[in-house]
Amino acid sequence: MENKSFSSMAKAKQWAHLVKSEMYRGISLSTSDAKAMTLQEAFDKYSAEVAPLKKIGRQCPLAAN
Repeated sequence: MENKSFSSMAKAKQWAHLVKSEMYRGISLSTSDAKAMTLQEAFDKYSAEVAPLKKIGRQCPLAAN
């Protein structure tokens, strides 16, 4: 579980909504996993899991092999 402090309730609710949305879509990542991931691994993960769901992602992949 992740927690944060915010200067306003509105910012806290916005962050909570984003985190919940990512969890529902299956793209959330624990903080320790994120810290251990390289930028190339993040690009690869995005290319494999997120880009195919986007219209442009099917036409223009993020990472060239």
